[in-house]
Amino acid sequence: MTAEQEEMEEKPKKKTSCPNCGSVKLVRDYEHGELVCAGCGYVIAERIMDLGPEWRAFDQEQRDKRGRVGAPMTFSVDYSEPIILEKEGKVMILPIGEWVDSVLEESEEVRREGEVEMAPVRGYRTVVFDEDYKMKWAPISHVTRHPVSDPLYEVELEGGRKVRVTGAHSLYTVREGRVVPVEVEKLREGDFVAVPRVLPELGSFPRELNLAHEFARVQGRFFVDGIPAEVYEELRRRFDERKVKAWSKESKLPLEVFLELKGFVGNGVRIRAHGCRKGLPLRIPVDERLGALMGYYVSEGCVTSHGVSFTFGPEEEEYAEETIRYLREVLGLEASLYRYPSSLVVSVDSKTLALLLAEILGAGREARKKRVPPVIFSSPRARRAFLRSYVRGDGCVYIHPEEKPHWRPLVHLYTVSCNGELSNDLLYLYLFEGIFASYTEEEVPSHRLSTGQVLPASKLTGTRVTNPDMVHQLGFVEGFRPRAGKGTLTDLLPAPLKYRREWGSRRRLRIGRELALRIAEKYGDQELAKLARGQLAFLRVRRISRVRSTNGYAYDVTVPGYLNFVGGRGAVCLRDTIHDKGLSTMIDWRDRDSYGKDLTPKRRAQIYRLRKWQRRIRVSDAIERNLAFALSEIDRMASHLGLPRNVRETAAVIYRRAVEEKLIRGRSIEG
Repeated sequence: MTAEQEEMEEKPKKKTSCPNCGSVKLVRDYEHGELVCAGCGYVIAERIMDLGPEWRAFDQEQRDKRGRVGAPMTFSVDYSEPIILEKEGKVMILPIGEWVDSVLEESEEVRREGEVEMAPVRGYRTVVFDEDYKMKWAPISHVTRHPVSDPLYEVELEGGRKVRVTGAHSLYTVREGRVVPVEVEKLREGDFVAVPRVLPELGSFPRELNLAHEFARVQGRFFVDGIPAEVYEELRRRFDERKVKAWSKESKLPLEVFLELKGFVGNGVRIRAHGCRKGLPLRIPVDERLGALMGYYVSEGCVTSHGVSFTFGPEEEEYAEETIRYLREVLGLEASLYRYPSSLVVSVDSKTLALLLAEILGAGREARKKRVPPVIFSSPRARRAFLRSYVRGDGCVYIHPEEKPHWRPLVHLYTVSCNGELSNDLLYLYLFEGIFASYTEEEVPSHRLSTGQVLPASKLTGTRVTNPDMVHQLGFVEGFRPRAGKGTLTDLLPAPLKYRREWGSRRRLRIGRELALRIAEKYGDQELAKLARGQLAFLRVRRISRVRSTNGYAYDVTVPGYLNFVGGRGAVCLRDTIHDKGLSTMIDWRDRDSYGKDLTPKRRAQIYRLRKWQRRIRVSDAIERNLAFALSEIDRMASHLGLPRNVRETAAVIYRRAVEEKLIRGRSIEG
């Protein structure tokens, strides 16, 4: 008898019964390392090491929460937690619950496993980190939703980043030089949690907007002006003569008719809403000017009954003139400047402009509903200009000059808003530029103004950047000495204690990336080198508190091949749901057997190879994984039955056709 067989022959200390039917008649499946109920077939226990083709690996909590039925794990986040998404080149930050609810409502492929609802997703991507700890965009395959009755956990990190998750959900930390998942219930104050240092570019981004297509997506009557006379000759063969005559008299066309024209480029034409005299160019460039204009609108603009106005302080005439210039150059609109004792107001009488800024570009109408437009996230050219103009409007830069030649200036770049979602948008926007910003919240009590008006209690949110290098990157400070000595939080890594002799202070909790690379090169530590070159930062847990669910549900997404995604306030790396089809899950990162004992060197090397191949397999899609497992099962059954090779091949062809005809639908495969 081998050592593995002896290990599996060990009797449990107490009698085990099936949690599903209560039967005590259990069967040990030695081939797959499972304990199965003879009455109902429920898989009660599984081994950490499963050397069969499934490679299953559950820890104790996961075993207790799920069986072979294939339901996804309830590792989920709260409804209100933001998630960053990309679809068709547009980047959005939405509450995960709002987005998942809309997907489940519209999907015709919703699947229910007990209380868990699942649906496939197509066309959406989110941000993940790969095996080299580099950030990238990856497609989402499924979304899940399930009710929660227990309180959730809110984890707050350094810099004000926070996320609300179920206790079984995992964040990422560093252990033995590797980034590994850790359940929130096991986190303690002071532990390190992984967050992105930077968010990845899309690769391609919009250089101009076609307003005809954009306005067609919203309800309303719109017209295109400036149509040449020859266009109407063609339309007379397709439309009523009286309609065409009325259109040609005013040189206009309804938007829906204009979109049917083929071969007409539309140079020089303008689009407007019904009842509005001032139209907009059919195409507008997505560049620094549009970014700056949107920054001024989000910080200082508002929609009025007749159009849009921007309100600046009396000393901000430069910003007002800049806004007027961009309105003229980008949109072809002339604005008026009104001077008052306490303000400067730039006003544009154009309801079409109000609709463009607030609805079509998605910037919002009022202060509590303002957001960073998706087109700004997507365009590197517009992004930095937006940040500069927004800070000029709703922010401030405090600079304390150097007292000694070798000192760096004390710098604080603040933004303040009554809208927490907008402040979170800015945190993500900063990350696209590689800038680490902190998130702040402050309760403002009810108070009376000098005019006698009473303001109710409210919450102010904001962002703060204190690194002079990053403030310099935005163009707000010039001419200071480069940083020497210890770096910023994002430049530091959790100190690997096994190399503590390499630095002076033995109690040091963090080390710089350059020191980590030198240590990795000296000792040949590839994991530490990968960590130092990666795009993850590590922040300590400041507080963990129990909170109520927003709506009684928790949500999650599945990103095949990566097992993580970015979400939460300020961007935190979260573990995703493994959309399990009853076939496989992850091999545990701990090199221990099911009894908690250390593996032998030979077995550890074998498990390492299995982990590597499992990661490679997860990169393929669901159909390929299903086929790989099914074909191995066919081969195994044929071997037991002694069937000839031609029978195996015929069975494989039949199964492949069933998969191609979508008759399998991800069901479990048991031979």
